[in-house]
Amino acid sequence: MARPETQYSTKWIDHLIEDYVDVSGMKIPKLSRTIGVKDRLGSLMVRCGIQRMAYHFPAGLYLIGEQAPNLPVIVSCNYKLTLDSLRSSLKGLGYWLLILDTKGVNVWCAAGKGTFGTEELIFQLTKWQVKTALKAREVILPQLGASRMTPHVVRKLTGIKASYGPVRAEDIDTFLKQNKQATEEQRTVTFNWKERLVLTPVELLMSLRFTAAIYPLQLLWHWLSTGSLSFGAAFMQTLAWVLMLFVGAVLFPLCLPLLPTKGFATKGAILGLPAVLLVMVSRSWFVLGNDLLQLTALSIGYLICISYLTLNFTGSTTFTSFSGVAYEVKRYKRVVRYLGGFAVLLMILGLVV
Repeated sequence: MARPETQYSTKWIDHLIEDYVDVSGMKIPKLSRTIGVKDRLGSLMVRCGIQRMAYHFPAGLYLIGEQAPNLPVIVSCNYKLTLDSLRSSLKGLGYWLLILDTKGVNVWCAAGKGTFGTEELIFQLTKWQVKTALKAREVILPQLGASRMTPHVVRKLTGIKASYGPVRAEDIDTFLKQNKQATEEQRTVTFNWKERLVLTPVELLMSLRFTAAIYPLQLLWHWLSTGSLSFGAAFMQTLAWVLMLFVGAVLFPLCLPLLPTKGFATKGAILGLPAVLLVMVSRSWFVLGNDLLQLTALSIGYLICISYLTLNFTGSTTFTSFSGVAYEVKRYKRVVRYLGGFAVLLMILGLVV
């Protein structure tokens, strides 16, 4: 039974196609190496969380550079940001790119989800006749996708050797010149503060979308609790929430290696505690004045907010495993359910007592 094809728009790569080459009757797109204005704008939008889940292109076979016999075959995902990194990094004569259908997700995350795996690789190798049409006997896999790949199965079913390349795209040329022997540095996954901060814009901006709703909610709650409206107090309370977003989305990735505990949610709670105490002490900022019950409930809400933001980083770092992420998310939901319910109870008691 034929596998159903996933339909993707070509709008992100139409401007990249320089020509088409014929390979055993198949028209294969030849892509430009140039990163243009449209590519940079698209990357900026994705970094800011705009059309993030639509930044993908059709899986299949592509050519970078000039067509020639025995060109290396590089395997990757159909996330446009990854394609741009590959296009700009591959400086050699020519390369074939075999793109797997990862639903527009990067290699690291797609391997965790299972979309970048052995089954999909075998399907694309067979569909594009890599062994017969390209005369290829080997494909190079990204190291970050190794968790869902079984090279011996690929070789058994397709006759093609699947070997792992370096971690970073910019090292592929050097890797090939070194007879496909990656150095320790090329196989080492780094996650320094600059690489961690790349994740910040999308987390911060996606969270700030909800800030507009916080202000009217603060006005409503102030009216319910005091019987009057205070626009200034609601504004300062909203700024307090923005501070919590900053702690969770900006300060956390900077401080990540320094924080104790293994859980990202608890790391966030520890980091956010000083900020929460600072806001609590600044009584003049508060809509709720000195009401201990409601201040306690609000503090719990702040910590839940920060922990949620920091937990979002858990699947995007080198600090966690797939099973570890699943376990922490499950445990976090349970804790939030109890803490959130307790906070709501305190807020109601603060109104009636």
